[in-house]
Amino acid sequence: MSKKNIKTIINKYIVIISFILNFIMIPIFIFTNTNKPIIPIGLLVFVLSISIILYFKELSKTKKALLFNFGIISLFIVGLEIFFNIPKSNNKEIINTGTLYKSNYFTDDDLIGYRATKNSQVTSKKMTEDGQVFYDVTYTINKYGLRVSPHDLKENITNNYNFKNILFFGGSFTFGEGVNDDENLPWKIEEKSNYKLKSYNFGFHGYGPHQMLRTLELGLIDNIVDLNKSSIFMYLLIPDHIDRASGNYPYIIWGSNSPRYIIDEKEIVKYDGMFKDKIQFEIIKKLESLFNKSSILNRIKNNILGWKRTKKDVDLLIKIIEKSNNIIKDKYNSKLNIIFWYDINDSDSEYILKSLKDLGINVYYVRDIVPDMKINWKKYMIEGDGHPSKYCYDSIAEFLIDEIDKL
Repeated sequence: MSKKNIKTIINKYIVIISFILNFIMIPIFIFTNTNKPIIPIGLLVFVLSISIILYFKELSKTKKALLFNFGIISLFIVGLEIFFNIPKSNNKEIINTGTLYKSNYFTDDDLIGYRATKNSQVTSKKMTEDGQVFYDVTYTINKYGLRVSPHDLKENITNNYNFKNILFFGGSFTFGEGVNDDENLPWKIEEKSNYKLKSYNFGFHGYGPHQMLRTLELGLIDNIVDLNKSSIFMYLLIPDHIDRASGNYPYIIWGSNSPRYIIDEKEIVKYDGMFKDKIQFEIIKKLESLFNKSSILNRIKNNILGWKRTKKDVDLLIKIIEKSNNIIKDKYNSKLNIIFWYDINDSDSEYILKSLKDLGINVYYVRDIVPDMKINWKKYMIEGDGHPSKYCYDSIAEFLIDEIDKL
């Protein structure tokens, strides 16, 4: 037997073994929960394509060209996956330590979805992996599941015949993520009013206007607030609340246990259960889990899974706020006031601002309250985090104290 024949036989058996191994290994990689399966799958597809070309000599040139290109594309995708997996040396990973997001802090609530555990206290420290600390704070929750105000810690401190209630709604900006108990806006307002205002912090991480509306619809403030006193209602609004109220991705994943509202055929906002109970949530959850296995898909999943804010989403937010304001007027003889963080160049924010003003809702633009915020951004917003700092809350509190009589 000539050397040429021996070489041909060896090549043939190598190709056959490679061909068999590919058919065995590809299903294993597909159905095994590997971290980034596209890398091994892509490599196997490349080897398989080349193996078929080498083994089936009778294949036409067109088929061989298609297989070759398919293999090269697979190899290119593998290269992209590897490139996107390389850690960027100039990026310092930000980590959050403590018990902030552990189960003993968040608790399920059948009425509004979730809230803070009553009578609890947790610490939160946000820092880079090399030790640069952005904040190291404590959150204390009272017997109602609200963040504490001065009157929770000092009995009868607001025992003033003329005191008024001031109720704050919203998300982490209202709650005061990244600042201590005595540094958030509701606390500052009560303190700076010389306790003539009794503040209640109904804000919490991830909340939006839908939690406020559900709280008002169910009368959940009635057993917490002394309604014999007049009350002022405040909501801290950020553009992200559009997506929270609509359940856009990725909010629907981490905010799944939140009340869902829809606009019916009569243009009326109505409660429609929790996001987590809808089939859309289950589909998106499974798709996200799949996309997270690829660095490429992970970079474009927001577009694929539907983070495309629509006018309908913006209108839903406005109608939720409008309905909340109507309840406040009809039941509590007051009205809703809004502090709005928004980008002056954002068309959605401009539309919201105009619509709310047309509804007669009092809106304060935060950069009018703190005019030097753009210049001194690092002073008013927590570096490495993006939530308001204690200095920002202090400035807003000073402004609101002067506005209270108008409110």
